[in-house]
Amino acid sequence: MFYGDRRERSVNKNILQQQALKRGGAVGSYHSAISMPYFSFTYCSIDVIFSSVRGSPTARGVGSPGYNYLQASLKKLEPYDVYVVRENFLTRFRESIGFPDFKIGNEEFDRKFLIKAKREIYAQKVLTLGVQQIFLRLLEYNFEFEINAGVVTLRFYSPVEKASVLDLWMDSFLLILDKIKTGV
Repeated sequence: MFYGDRRERSVNKNILQQQALKRGGAVGSYHSAISMPYFSFTYCSIDVIFSSVRGSPTARGVGSPGYNYLQASLKKLEPYDVYVVRENFLTRFRESIGFPDFKIGNEEFDRKFLIKAKREIYAQKVLTLGVQQIFLRLLEYNFEFEINAGVVTLRFYSPVEKASVLDLWMDSFLLILDKIKTGV
């Protein structure tokens, strides 16, 4: 991931610098000894940021995992609250004991993802066929998607070891933004 020892950070900063050149953005850091580099750029008048959050192990060595994320604020987006995560044992168990998730109507997508939304109409507007196809292409990565108060976030719990992985995530995120804005 984008956290770890200095060597890891320098390799990953190089990947971010490649993205900055490609997308006309800038690489920065949060000015602390434990900070991670971030990358920001503007896409179609939307400010986009890629950054990382360190995991927080507890005394037993178990804690919250670290993750990488892409984030953008769509100021004119309706107040959708939508959350999508890949189905797993825990999400299926929740459903089996009476906490059903929303089904979008695409059998393959519904089988592979848990969808939560304050209102089903929001999920239907956001999870267009184009967005569903992007999520299906990202299945090999452990990710979560969320829209909360106009802020669109795509979190990845997978490491970025190659520039091509970050390229895929960035391109996918930008496609998602396009499809949300246009409703396609």
